[in-house]
Parts: sequence; structure tokens; C-alpha cells
Amino acid sequence: DILSYDYDAEYYDAALGALPSGENFISSEQAKEAALSHAGLTAQDIQFIKADFDFDDGRAEYEIEFYYGMAEYSYSIDAVTGDIIGFEKDMD
Repeated sequence: DILSYDYDAEYYDAALGALPSGENFISSEQAKEAALSHAGLTAQDIQFIKADFDFDDGRAEYEIEFYYGMAEYSYSIDAVTGDIIGFEKDMD
């Protein structure tokens, strides 16, 4: 029995806007804004290092990572609703 699965969209560039068709996904910019809003930061405050589109456990999501000072923020954002799925803050 298959209990879970993971599907990765390889060689996908969210910056080019090449989203799979058939769904109403938010843009990578909207996903970044959701993460920044949650963190209480602005784009001018931080340095983005990653904004990738992915399918994880059958759900479309964006993986967003950025730095603010000595902290690294990592977010998983639902690509349909814009809801925050997961969040981590690591101090370097």
C-alpha cells in the first residue's frame, strides 16, 4: 500500500512564471509577500535566497527562503490559497 508520495517539479523556474496549467496558482511574488507579512518584514529589509515552486505530498507549494540579519527564514506557502503551511527561523 502507498501511504504517501512526493512529487518534485524538477528544472522549474518560478521567476519565469512557468506554472503548470489547470490550476489557479498564486505568483511567486504573492508567496514572497505572504512570507514577509508573516515575518513582519519588507522586501527592503531582507535578502532573498530562494523562491521555488514544488509539489510536496501532492500539494502545490512555494518554498521561500530569505535572510534578515543573522536569521534565516524558511517558509512553505500553499500555491493555491497563499496560506502558510510551514515556517522555520534559524539563527546563524
